[in-house]
Amino acid sequence: SALSPGGLMTVQAAREAIRLNRVTEATDVLHTLDPARGELRGYFGYWVLLTDAYHLAGRHDDELAAVRRARALYPLNPE
Repeated sequence: SALSPGGLMTVQAAREAIRLNRVTEATDVLHTLDPARGELRGYFGYWVLLTDAYHLAGRHDDELAAVRRARALYPLNPE
């Protein structure tokens, strides 16, 4: 993550934080990223992780807002 900030390795750090039940840390990491740029452009997995972290944290209003944004960006994605 330090060698490629803002990329997929940073997403992996958020994924590991979720796995360790550190969901606030995961959302903090994901908020440092711009899903419209670089390696993350077109990567729907960012949105899956963000909504999972919000759900696990009980932040359902934020979860719904993120789902709506992801659906607007990727209307044909079946996830």
